Amino acid sequence: MAPAASQGVNWTDEASERVLELSGCYPYFIQEFGACTWNVAQTNHIDLDAVEHGRVSAIAHLDAGFFKSRWDRATTKQKEYLTAMAAVETPLGSATSDIARRLDTPSNKLAPRRAELIARGLIYATRHGRVAFTVPGMGAFITRQQT
Repeated sequence: MAPAASQGVNWTDEASERVLELSGCYPYFIQEFGACTWNVAQTNHIDLDAVEHGRVSAIAHLDAGFFKSRWDRATTKQKEYLTAMAAVETPLGSATSDIARRLDTPSNKLAPRRAELIARGLIYATRHGRVAFTVPGMGAFITRQQT
């Protein structure tokens, strides 16, 4: 947090750790959560309360821009796959067999769709039979779109 310190602003360790957690340590997301937190902070001492208030704005900005632009690149069928993937997501990614079950479609029939999503940079294969989103929080974004 040296850039903040150079401006006379200090962050508590808890606030810094929460931003890292919320951002999934993704560099652009760190900037977004940091900026939104800074904007809502009432003082030059940024604490966990400021992060929680800034979180709402940061998620709204990411949803409206970053995540939406990725979502909009997918076809209707690809969105179905991504939605099923988000529903069965774990810290290890999503099992392709679980996605297939959710879509009531044999895994081999979904392989081309999976390959298209990998080519678009929206997901990647973490290992045989598992896929994950290329950016943290994409599954949560998709889930928010369903409500």
